[in-house]
Amino acid sequence: MDFANYRAFHESGGYVWIGFKFVETPQKEQVLPAAVELYDKQELIYNKTGITKQEFEGSNAHLVLDVTIPKKYENKWNEDTFTVKVLDSKGIQLNYSLTKSDNILNIKLVDYHSPQFGNGSIGLRFKYEGGESEAETIKTAKGEAQMETFFYKAKVLVTYNEKTGKIIKVEDDGTNPGNTHNRVFWNMSIGMFDKLVGKTKDSVDTVDAVTGATLSSNAIKNAVKDAFPKPPVSEETNMDKLDLVVDGKTHTYYYKKYDPKNTNMTFIVNGKDVTNKANLVRNPYVPKVYYYVEDDQKLTGNLYGTADFPYSYFYLRELLAIRTAPSFGGDPTIGQEPTPLQMMSFGGRYDSVSSSKIGSYGKFATAAYTDKTETGYKIKGVKTPVQVDADLYAKVKLLAAVGAENHTALIPAITSMTAPDSVTGISREVTKTELPTYKVINYDSTISEMKASENTPEISANPSDVRVSLTDQSEYGNYQINLEGLPEEIKTDKNVLGVTFEAGSSKKNAKVFGLSHVDNIIADGELAFSVEMGNYGGNLAHKRFASLPGDKIYKITYLLSDHKKFEIDGLELYIPKRLRSSHIPAIASKTEFSAENGADVTFDMRKMPYEGYEIGDLFFGSKDNAKKLVEGTDYTFDKTNETLSIKSTENTGMGEYTVILKDANKKDGYCSTSFKFELGEAKEKEEGQDNIVKDVVENVTMFGYYASLRVTFNKKTGVIVSVEDNETSPGNNAGFWSNALRMLPNFVGKKASEIDSVDSISGATVSSVAIKKAVKKAFADRSSFRMVNRDMAAQQRLATDSNATKPVEEKRNDAENDREDLTISPNHVGRKGIMKNKILGLYDPKNLIVK
Repeated sequence: MDFANYRAFHESGGYVWIGFKFVETPQKEQVLPAAVELYDKQELIYNKTGITKQEFEGSNAHLVLDVTIPKKYENKWNEDTFTVKVLDSKGIQLNYSLTKSDNILNIKLVDYHSPQFGNGSIGLRFKYEGGESEAETIKTAKGEAQMETFFYKAKVLVTYNEKTGKIIKVEDDGTNPGNTHNRVFWNMSIGMFDKLVGKTKDSVDTVDAVTGATLSSNAIKNAVKDAFPKPPVSEETNMDKLDLVVDGKTHTYYYKKYDPKNTNMTFIVNGKDVTNKANLVRNPYVPKVYYYVEDDQKLTGNLYGTADFPYSYFYLRELLAIRTAPSFGGDPTIGQEPTPLQMMSFGGRYDSVSSSKIGSYGKFATAAYTDKTETGYKIKGVKTPVQVDADLYAKVKLLAAVGAENHTALIPAITSMTAPDSVTGISREVTKTELPTYKVINYDSTISEMKASENTPEISANPSDVRVSLTDQSEYGNYQINLEGLPEEIKTDKNVLGVTFEAGSSKKNAKVFGLSHVDNIIADGELAFSVEMGNYGGNLAHKRFASLPGDKIYKITYLLSDHKKFEIDGLELYIPKRLRSSHIPAIASKTEFSAENGADVTFDMRKMPYEGYEIGDLFFGSKDNAKKLVEGTDYTFDKTNETLSIKSTENTGMGEYTVILKDANKKDGYCSTSFKFELGEAKEKEEGQDNIVKDVVENVTMFGYYASLRVTFNKKTGVIVSVEDNETSPGNNAGFWSNALRMLPNFVGKKASEIDSVDSISGATVSSVAIKKAVKKAFADRSSFRMVNRDMAAQQRLATDSNATKPVEEKRNDAENDREDLTISPNHVGRKGIMKNKILGLYDPKNLIVK
């Protein structure tokens, strides 16, 4: 490991070698199931004992048991209906979790992990007494698909319900990726197996590929589709059949995958030679599939439906100045995304949204949910109402049927138009009836700006009646847009497809920004966004907004599923500039809280970039129990003296306070900042009470710089009044130092004996330790000023109380420059590293020599 910022005296870099020694580790004894019991409340329904290791691991640790239960449960149960007990050979209960997959109750054994079989499970496959047995509908079939780029075949074993078409399980069936490079990606892509459970053949293409293994993931999807039986055709037909249903009517297309080794194919449909009538679809230039359709079966005109499109696709034409995208005939372009889409996706700017709040899954009716697990889910984009040319629709369906290599969202989106909804499970349908609002799917795989039919209603409310404000204090992001009085027709979690706002340094130069569900569109109506990575939203969601601080928002537009778009124009919402990590307020002085007089707090804002400031809000108490105090009733703020006076009321007292300090400059100022402080019990003021200010420094061990602090404490009580950074120069360690500065306010109110009780800052431990040592020095009887040099042992010690020697040999006045010149004794000459940090003054123990 190389340390790029480390330099020794001889200018060599620093590094650490880590050597590995490989040893055999004992394998953890697997927890094996020996019995399973099924209960409905307290009633035992099924009991299986005597499960052996051979039986369990002989099923590759995925044992499936046929279970007969009463007919009353048929189509009326889920994973919450039953409870189970799984016991080992000693009768000890094993940990498990339950999921439903079609007609199987799957018991996941959470403590079973085998290098050979992976996670273990027991599946209870139900059939019902007095009813039709479901066991015969469970089928297992093999499928394979060619990895066109890496020259091997993906082979899978698929278990599915023949009656419902739903996938129960997907397993590797001896895929041989060949070289190590291919195997790495194949091992990554087998995460697709779990993601495909519960899907049907028609919805396989809607499943997102595993990140970093797209080609292998697509090969698995094609292999899974290959495992399903194809629709039957007559013996006089040598082509495969594809049925497309629109408004309940079936349109039959016949197709055959293009074979470069046999370019003189003959096509027969129902005994008729249709070779000369067959058409060829390319992708985009390489032939992929032949197809034939009778005139009375061919789809024509415009089709409508709902398609799942990523955010980058949904917002593309809303963001670009050119509103109308090319929509021409020919073959669909699925080989590569258009450049504007690639730019929008670059760096995750318009990526999918991840959330760990599993309880909010499905909250937004217009969001395209995916990848639901026990710990979270994703939203990959928008359930988009679309219009698509019938010929384009059919060609994309044909390309999907032969597993054409796809690098756009077109095949997944078109496939999703007839797939079961990821939340409701209801299969979508395609119609020729125009929708109220929609986006047009183009042949280049893009989609248009939002359009509306002639009969689509407008929202009658006046946009100017909506009260819009912006705050930089939000739990949802760096900034939050509050909208009061939104028309009742706008229901954020029901009909809002998307929201955009226009922002920039001026209205003329404003750009359009699209907002994502959860990250930016909040279910209860607010809008929020971040410009830097934080504890909210996706890790990359902030990137598209990063340039906005200092700009203004001029317009907000709502894109709706059942009304024409609603525009709130004429805004000038200023987005305050972000504070730097070094912008930290402090307390200059304070009195403790008394029941008679309350308390006074004076702030030190010298490190803040504010030209003037005001109190935004004041809270008493910690976290969720904090009470918002009322200005005038609970506190006042004197701008002249910069003093906050907290009154003694039923809402105030001793304890923790949080104050929001706001920049008084609303035109081009900075964000507000949140600052905490403690108020203790006031004691009777002693005569002659004074504060002592001491400047102290301490070596930051291993990092080659000194922490420079200014400590103010009361000489009578010994209580710290304030601790401030005194222009420390951390060099390349500025990030750690800025992080550590967050602990400075926590010293206020402490005594020397309590300094070690202040918690260090996580991630900046070394700097935190140096800060504590420096604060302690302020209370010491003797302190010394130490030179900034790695080799301190080689330097002569500077003067202290005990060895003071005056280093000045000559001092003469320089009236022209109003300064005093110094001549430093020869033993300090040539020590270029000594004064690397900015020196405010040069001292002997008693007197200031130069400033």
